[in-house]
Amino acid sequence: LIESSTTAIPTSSSTPMATASSTTSIAMASSTTAMATTSSILTTSSTTPIATSTTTPTRTTTTTPTPATSSTTVPATSSSTTPMIPTTTPHVIAPEFLHASICQSAAYPCHSNNITVCFSTNSKMNSDLDLTLAVTGLMGNNTRTGEYVPVKGPESGDIRVQTLNRSDVLGAFNATGAWDRSRGDLKVKFAQDTQPYQIYCFRFTVINPVEAQDCAHVNLSMMGMDMASIKLENLDTLVCSTDLIGQGQCQAGAFPRVPSTLQGGGCPLKVVDPRMLFALIGQSTAAPCSINTISVGLAFNVPMVCSGCAGGGPVVTISGLNGTATRSDGAMPLQIYGQPLSTAVWDQAGSLSLDLSLLPPDVGRGACEMFNFSFNVTNSHLARPSAPEVKVQTSCLATPEQDMMYSAGAAAPLAEHLGMCTMKKMSQSNPWPGAKHNLLKFNFSTNVSLVANCGRILIDKLQEACASEGMMHIGCRDAGMFSMGPQGTNATGMWKTYTHNLHRQGSLELHLLQDTVPGTVYEICFNVTNPAVAQSAPMIEMVVKQREFVDVCQVEHDAASVPQNPCSSGDTVCALEAGDAAPLKIRAPAFLKKEIGQSTPYPCQENLITVTLMSNIPMQHRSLITISNLAGALSASAQLNLTGT
Repeated sequence: LIESSTTAIPTSSSTPMATASSTTSIAMASSTTAMATTSSILTTSSTTPIATSTTTPTRTTTTTPTPATSSTTVPATSSSTTPMIPTTTPHVIAPEFLHASICQSAAYPCHSNNITVCFSTNSKMNSDLDLTLAVTGLMGNNTRTGEYVPVKGPESGDIRVQTLNRSDVLGAFNATGAWDRSRGDLKVKFAQDTQPYQIYCFRFTVINPVEAQDCAHVNLSMMGMDMASIKLENLDTLVCSTDLIGQGQCQAGAFPRVPSTLQGGGCPLKVVDPRMLFALIGQSTAAPCSINTISVGLAFNVPMVCSGCAGGGPVVTISGLNGTATRSDGAMPLQIYGQPLSTAVWDQAGSLSLDLSLLPPDVGRGACEMFNFSFNVTNSHLARPSAPEVKVQTSCLATPEQDMMYSAGAAAPLAEHLGMCTMKKMSQSNPWPGAKHNLLKFNFSTNVSLVANCGRILIDKLQEACASEGMMHIGCRDAGMFSMGPQGTNATGMWKTYTHNLHRQGSLELHLLQDTVPGTVYEICFNVTNPAVAQSAPMIEMVVKQREFVDVCQVEHDAASVPQNPCSSGDTVCALEAGDAAPLKIRAPAFLKKEIGQSTPYPCQENLITVTLMSNIPMQHRSLITISNLAGALSASAQLNLTGT
């Protein structure tokens, strides 16, 4: 672009500038001219010239250079001066973007998010050319589905655009831009001409999606001009940052915790995964027909606010609170931090829904804060054998449904401080792989009386143990005290199988038919089939439940006893050792005996080969045994007849 003779030529304060004469050539804008740093551009006054590159601009003169002062911009020659004659062929610089950056203000899901775009060009953008600046690709990649997801808002149409530069360029862009939510595109028109090498910034607001996603790949282009598009990068500038302070993971410690810095959080439309950190619930009493205060504590890694939720929100829903005598009257008064501040919606089927947008603004709902509230229900006249399985989830913010941790609170110190398990020990009869009759013997005692039709015992984490799903017969001295359910047959339990940590797990639930006596040791036993692969004795748990009391204890292994020889013949090769009684410790499959002999060593004689095998794992029908390396035999390949037992 050829500079007009009436335009001042910007120079560095340290670079002399030639005076105009009849032989002075036209000054051409150099492609090597360095753009001023963002810092200097965004803080300088409107009269400050743009700094030039240290590379000397192409200028020829026959006069003596006159240095310019550092405080004054050298004026251009007047129009009456002898015209400047070019010494080289004039040319036009291709317009291009020199700088393109983008950042965001919030990485929280469902939050209002200010998107800031900055750019500069090497040439002037004339507003009367009807140019349009297009920001495209504002759609993040969902980390769960891999799909590109539009922002939650605003809807397509005109949205507000705010210019962020110096006072002299505040009106560089129109106050609104054309927004297409489905494509993530924004088109902005120029209200004034822009100058080359000047950084211009503008800002607009979107509402983040509700689920976690990676940052978007956003491009900037100039519609109406033959100009290559450019990728918008997330850079540290005066108005942008690559990291977001206070929007990262919750640091360790007591609540409220301090969110850390989210590295890379300034990348556009990067959204953190909303998660529930804690979900605690407890009750004040288990007495029938009594007023029972249910206490809830929730903590999230993101603020519990959501712009654009339908009907308000986000809404916290607690389910599984069935079995109360409180009717579905709709509104349920709440106590929040001990004060009656709000109401929720109660359903006697066992659910409570709380719209967090209805809470007073001073109630803590921030990231990494514990939100506590309570409400009263009336217990049923029927005894409840244990606390229900309570779940919680939130709408708008896509936190998955999860189980609530049971917390009896200060009103039930026995469960929290004293515990109920005082003795819990288990042994087994057979450590061999695949053994169909491994008798697991369990001895336990408690420091409280477990009440009939109320107390329950769960023997859990029986890793890789095999048994038929459903009712399981139990034996040993005290089997008659238990059943698979409150009205079940005595000397039975309920066997369930599930998967945990990539392993099959078994659990046996026992309901008490008689009250237990504190300190008394009780004994039951049951049969399982061992897995066919070796494993160490797993960490088995005993869970004792009675009304609001829950105690989880790790079962002790019998590491000293030596189980009885599993071979009916009493062969010493089958003898077991100390440690084999540890429950579900399984030996590796092996041949206990593997002997081979022959009937004659003479050449060319028929030779009877005798093989003796004994394994510690049952050989199933159609199992294949291969004896190899019988080298030197003259018998041709054929099917052989076997004899023996």
